[in-house]
Amino acid sequence: MRGTFFLKPLELNLEIAGESWPQGDQINGELTIKTHGEADLSKIGIHLCEVNIKKFKAKDESAFKVIETVEANGEQTSFSFKLAENCLITEKATSLYVVCGDLDSPFECGHLLLDILPNKNILSFIEIFENFLKFKFKPLKNKAGMIQAKITPPDIKDWTSIQTMNLGMSCVDNHLSLDFTFKVKKMSYEGGAVETKEVKINNKVEFKPKDYILFESTLNQDFIIGELNKVLDEVRFKPLT
Repeated sequence: MRGTFFLKPLELNLEIAGESWPQGDQINGELTIKTHGEADLSKIGIHLCEVNIKKFKAKDESAFKVIETVEANGEQTSFSFKLAENCLITEKATSLYVVCGDLDSPFECGHLLLDILPNKNILSFIEIFENFLKFKFKPLKNKAGMIQAKITPPDIKDWTSIQTMNLGMSCVDNHLSLDFTFKVKKMSYEGGAVETKEVKINNKVEFKPKDYILFESTLNQDFIIGELNKVLDEVRFKPLT
């Protein structure tokens, strides 16, 4: 990935090794500065930033939250940013950028949007959930340090009580944390009549590496399906008896 930015009298050439990176990966690159006249390079840097996309489009300087900075060191500067294991993934509301230039004037800098993918264990977990239990994940989002997904259950009687289903996911040190939030309709007998009310159910689960990882890149499908069924049993449709 590369970009060339003209910030008179400077020409900034930003090159980053790779095109996409999973959470927790290393971002390596190089900034080359060409000067076409007298210029002060003391404020030029390479910055890893969280960016609010709506504010970015509106040219609001508060769009940028700096995570890490490497100051430019002459005409050529190498840099390396270690992504957090629960860093932002690339999506419509918030994403990670590499910004080069003087952050006192962020919209006069060069910007490269990074394509950050979820942790590989999260992607494999989603694949198991979808393929074996037939639940469908909508586009992933960032929320409160987790990857958030709205999930649609299969159109079968077991799941007719589920009104909404959301799942927060993070994976740090191979500990997979899952935060389920359901809104379900429950029936009950009240005063001799059947009543239906909406109930919110929250269930937090953590999978330890020794339980759900078989090999370096292979997850224990049986364990994961079994644990998911325990969570889902709480919201499975149960007729009144």
